[in-house]
Amino acid sequence: DINLGREPKEGIANAVGMDGETMQEMYRLLAIAKYEDRYVIPVGHHESAHDLEGVGTDCPLNAPGGPGMSMSLPEESLGMSGPGYATKRQQTTPERPEGVRINLLNWDGRGRPDGLFPEPATGGA
Repeated sequence: DINLGREPKEGIANAVGMDGETMQEMYRLLAIAKYEDRYVIPVGHHESAHDLEGVGTDCPLNAPGGPGMSMSLPEESLGMSGPGYATKRQQTTPERPEGVRINLLNWDGRGRPDGLFPEPATGGA
């Protein structure tokens, strides 16, 4: 509303859990601030980055003989074992509070997290 020359409405900010002043500060930061002040990426812990991903910088197809050269690839080559896999495995079975979406990128395809599919209709079609 402010950009359109209208009187600010506190209800708009309240609808997203902010007050008008906080909303103005966020606008200035995201729209007006210098580029390097807008997008701040937190520093990661480089010493554990490889473990967190399981495969890290390695290609999951790096099996003996190259990709597709064996009937099945060992779990190690797919990033399914090793020190980081337990950490990654814990992230793949999402627990979801009501109303929160499931991140399919962290789901391993095993199991059926609550809310992944709609409940079947009851009472007949």
